[in-house]
Amino acid sequence: MTTAEQTPAGAHVAPVALVTGAGRRIGRAIALGLARAGWDVA
Repeated sequence: MTTAEQTPAGAHVAPVALVTGAGRRIGRAIALGLARAGWDVA
């Protein structure tokens, strides 16, 4: 018997990215792209 893994109500399900240097140039572009794609960016 197999069971599907359940996510508890209210659990965080979006992927998370930590982007260093996100305030300028390439880091900023990467952070904005990830955010547009639905990622939570820190």
